[in-house]
Amino acid sequence: MSIIYISSLQAGKDCLSLIKDRIEIDQVVTIDDRLAVRAHVSGYSDFADLGIRVHHVHQYSMKNPGDLQMIKDLSPRLIIVNGWNRLIPKSILDVPTCGCVGFHGSWKPLPFGRGRSPITWAILNGATRFFLHLFYLDECIDSGDVIDTVQFTITPDDTCATLLGKVGLTSAKLLLTNVPKILDGTASRTPQIGVSTYLPMRRPEGGQIDWTMRTQDICNLVRAVTRPYGGAFSSIDYHGRKATLHIWDAVPFSYDVEIEGKIGAIVHELNGHLLLKCSDGIMLVKDFTISPPA
Repeated sequence: MSIIYISSLQAGKDCLSLIKDRIEIDQVVTIDDRLAVRAHVSGYSDFADLGIRVHHVHQYSMKNPGDLQMIKDLSPRLIIVNGWNRLIPKSILDVPTCGCVGFHGSWKPLPFGRGRSPITWAILNGATRFFLHLFYLDECIDSGDVIDTVQFTITPDDTCATLLGKVGLTSAKLLLTNVPKILDGTASRTPQIGVSTYLPMRRPEGGQIDWTMRTQDICNLVRAVTRPYGGAFSSIDYHGRKATLHIWDAVPFSYDVEIEGKIGAIVHELNGHLLLKCSDGIMLVKDFTISPPA
């Protein structure tokens, strides 16, 4: 009987690379690059270079009968899910003898903040702490019994990319500590208590900048949706032509330097960077791309 690792994201791969020499992961179940494109998976990564046998599902939902049969044929003792943006069907959850475990994080402990895009929402809400939970998966959304929790700091310089890196490192620590206990039946199992709240899914159009927002809030949006996500964006006039500006890195520049110009417009170019006027100040855009409007 084997341990199966289900993931499609770089953060999940980072975790697996840290644990594979200390926990015997027998099989990886993932998606191929074509399915990643069809399913709009941000932060997708291929797992072929880790030296572990890889299997590809037919559907990201894993509802294809062939996907269930594949899992049954692998006879897993434990399934670890780390970086999979769909609920695992109950038919698959019921296969492993030691259950299925997964991860969920938010800026407050579960049952607060179940659902989608927790890293993005944490940055948008100005959070300074992040709680990552290892828990048993059930057929509902992030509602299973908690095995262990680790918390870490969100710094003012963190972006979605650096937080994903922290999640990869922290999830490895949680697995190294708890997988032996899960396998021998001694792992903690604490039901979630309290009022459940759910985070809505974010879509690419959620990166459009509202120029009535404060400068700091726009910079937080940039941090929250930068690479590997789709980026914050806005329509602008660039040298007399309409264009779409995608912003990948930006910081407040000044709240009291006066520069003429409209809110949401480029008011100066400084050493290859852009200065954009916001409702309460000026923003320095350090990394950006400009393209014709779609």
